[in-house]
Amino acid sequence: MTLTREEILTAIRSEGLSGFRCFENATNETDVVAVQRTPDGWVVFATDERATPVGRREFSSEEPALENLLSRLRSLNSVAAWHANNREARAAERGAAGAGAVAGAGHSVDATPLLARVYDAITASDDLTISDLSTRSDGGATAYKSRLAASRPTLSSAAIDALASRWFFRLRWLGIESGQDAPRYFVRYGGEGASPIPIALYRRRTIDGVIVDEVLKDVGEWRADARRQIHNSFAFSLESDLEEVTAAEAAEFEEMVRAREYVPFTSTAAPR
Repeated sequence: MTLTREEILTAIRSEGLSGFRCFENATNETDVVAVQRTPDGWVVFATDERATPVGRREFSSEEPALENLLSRLRSLNSVAAWHANNREARAAERGAAGAGAVAGAGHSVDATPLLARVYDAITASDDLTISDLSTRSDGGATAYKSRLAASRPTLSSAAIDALASRWFFRLRWLGIESGQDAPRYFVRYGGEGASPIPIALYRRRTIDGVIVDEVLKDVGEWRADARRQIHNSFAFSLESDLEEVTAAEAAEFEEMVRAREYVPFTSTAAPR
């Protein structure tokens, strides 16, 4: 279902998202996502650290433009949150290392038991069920921490934050799947109209610990993502024209390929 302008702006405010400009000049703004009215419709783009517009995408109606703005904002704020958590985790690690050096001065310390506990905690964090977290407004960070704390009650809050930062970096930034996560699907949209039309489907999965990126060429025919479109979507998220979709939407796209008829997803189709 297409969201209205009021619903999208309410979501932005309720989720505490920042770094955006709606229907105003963003020429000199750095690191923001903007939506603007044009003579032909609407345009959404991001700006880099030099205020240069990147990742420009045009829309013929307002609703999908605002939905694209919301999607990019969530990605931008998730990455910013990860950087903040990573800085805190590193500071905690430096503090712990300093304390350990002082405590261990002049004493022989066996690090084996400590390392065993660390690796055990990492394994526990990788074994969490996370397939339902991608749709959460905060990227799943809050739910992930709660599940990790429940599975390992002895972990300190600093350890949970550090492990959550590791998970976020691996999955949301590098795109490395772990635990019980399912394959991830991405589409490229095209066409004109009130609702965007998917025109290409990509899949990322992990086989024996190795990331495999593929693009759907025909019904049941997946080929290697030789142009590294998925990799680039993680490395340059604000400039990417790929958007993540659900497994159900991926299956819906495969039916479009089978029928040789490409239409908006049923979840985004404009009402008649």
